[in-house]
Amino acid sequence: MPSPIQLNVTTAGWKERSKFFRQLPKEAAKQLAVTINDSARELRTELRSRAPRKTGALRKSIRVVRRASARRLRAIVQIGKFYALMIEYGARFMSAMPFIRPSQEARREPHRRAVKSAVNRAIHAIRI
Repeated sequence: MPSPIQLNVTTAGWKERSKFFRQLPKEAAKQLAVTINDSARELRTELRSRAPRKTGALRKSIRVVRRASARRLRAIVQIGKFYALMIEYGARFMSAMPFIRPSQEARREPHRRAVKSAVNRAIHAIRI
């Protein structure tokens, strides 16, 4: 059976900023993890709302499988049905019904703003 589809909820430029994130105080990192987890749940909700509904199995298979923590600032949203890519991109006798890319695009800017705000709060907490 093919592996499920996984969407990582992170921020662009992660490798460059990893040293900064490792040096964050634990409480600031926890707050950033909460923000990333909220963003992952919002992406899950967006994916579920845009996924085609025939039997509901595809929508039910979309879940957050790994949550961010203070040590690992990354959450993973997983789509557990192998045919999700066939729906997204189409197949031989089936036209594409994109729902993954539009969901990611819809959540990208709100996620970026939320993480930026959380990082700014963390920096402000360090300075005090």
